[in-house]
Amino acid sequence: MCTVKILPRRASMLRSQVGFSVLVATLLLLSLSALNLKGGAGHDVKMISEREAEHLLRAYLRSIGYDTKEAPLDLELTADSRRGEYSQFYLYAAYVDTPDRLANVGDYGVNGSTGDIWERVGCKRIDSDAVRDLQKRIRKSTGVSAGQLKRIQQTGPCF
Repeated sequence: MCTVKILPRRASMLRSQVGFSVLVATLLLLSLSALNLKGGAGHDVKMISEREAEHLLRAYLRSIGYDTKEAPLDLELTADSRRGEYSQFYLYAAYVDTPDRLANVGDYGVNGSTGDIWERVGCKRIDSDAVRDLQKRIRKSTGVSAGQLKRIQQTGPCF
C-alpha cells in the first residue's frame, strides 16, 4: 500500500490552484452570458416596443383569419413576458371574443430583437409572407446581424 503525504505548503498550493480554477470558470461563464445578452457580437441588440410586437402578432393573426369585426381579437401580455429565460420575448395569449364566449386561439411569443413569432404550444417558429417585410424592417432597426439571427432563431419561448 502506497501512502501519499501532502505537506502543508503543497496542500495550500493545491487549494489556491483549485480556487483560481473556479474563479476562471466563473468569469468565463459570466463573459459568455454577457455576450449572449448582447447578441453574441459584443454590441447591444435593440428591442422593439410592446406596441410594435403586438402590431406584428396582430398582422399575422389577421392573415390567418382572426381579428374580424364579427370576432375581435384580444391579445393579453402574459406575466412571464420579458422575464428570466424569456427576456427577449413578448409573450401573449390570444383570444377571440365571440357572442358565446372568449375563446383562446393560441399562445405566442414575439422576439423583440428579430420580430420572429413563435407558437408556444408545439414550439414552432412561424414563417409567414404576411409579416416577412415587417420582420425585415425590425431586424434592420434593431441591428441584428445575419449570424445573430441564425443563432437567435434556434430558441423559442416554448411550453
